[in-house]
Amino acid sequence: MPLLTVCLPTYNGAPFLAEAIQSILAQTWTDFDLLIVDDHSTDDTPAVIRSFHDRRITFHQNPTRLGLVGNWNRCLELAQGEYICLFHQDDVMLPDNLRQKITILQNYSNVGMVFSDAVLIDSQSQPIAEHWFYSPPFTGTTTIEGQQLLQELITGNNFIPCSSVVAWRECFFRSGRFDARFPFTADLAMWLHIALFYDVAYVDKPLIKYRWHSSNETRNFSDIDQWRQIYLARQTVLTEHPDKIPNAAPLLSQLNQQYQTDSIIRALYHLRHRHYEASQAYLNFAGEINTSGFLLLKATGQALKHLISTKVHKNLKRFVL
Repeated sequence: MPLLTVCLPTYNGAPFLAEAIQSILAQTWTDFDLLIVDDHSTDDTPAVIRSFHDRRITFHQNPTRLGLVGNWNRCLELAQGEYICLFHQDDVMLPDNLRQKITILQNYSNVGMVFSDAVLIDSQSQPIAEHWFYSPPFTGTTTIEGQQLLQELITGNNFIPCSSVVAWRECFFRSGRFDARFPFTADLAMWLHIALFYDVAYVDKPLIKYRWHSSNETRNFSDIDQWRQIYLARQTVLTEHPDKIPNAAPLLSQLNQQYQTDSIIRALYHLRHRHYEASQAYLNFAGEINTSGFLLLKATGQALKHLISTKVHKNLKRFVL
């Protein structure tokens, strides 16, 4: 049985799939199998997969469509390795990706998962940026205590590229698998839950290429849906596991105030640009997470203060220049 299973969930991914598979098969670490689980594609995805004749590949086709999160979990169910990497059908591994991450997992018993930086590429495989969208709040290749990672992911951005993660199999199942309540942020919800039980390691170099293009599945979600799911993934881990997070109550209060303030800022921005439906959606969301009228009023004041200060800053800059 291979030590590592690379899971490749697919759905109508024919244009970029061959490059993804080739990059996996070309890894310097060779003790792995490649499990490809196709979610009832209607394009040439199955034909692309069948064009590869490598004994390490296992191809499974779902008889009916399970959806993104359902297919990710199907991959977990079928994976046999002690370690699992869930890779995206349109991304690319650099040759030493798996070896560097498995080495860390083998050398640090407290570490449950490893992630790395990523190069951003476009639909033509041309570089867009040398690094991931968000930089982690630490420098250098390092290990991070789970509680620290949890707090950073709740109060900051999601700086973990999903395709860059390699983790112990048990991490995914102890965390309850990917949560279907959050189809846009299922990865973030998983990292938060893994951080409840394990420390994490970061490799401070790009070991994958993340493809940013018009057909990314996450682009099917509206801005407000993305915003709502990011909040709910964070809020849920705080409310469902307060016994495992020493400062859960103040973190939740901080999260609520942050999202109320930022939601009102977004609502006012859309109102200013006459995007009335979007403005109303963000105002409604701010009200949904409100726990007191005073808190909402305070958040509104902070949002207005932010907009006023931004406008004053722009006017001053225009005057000076």
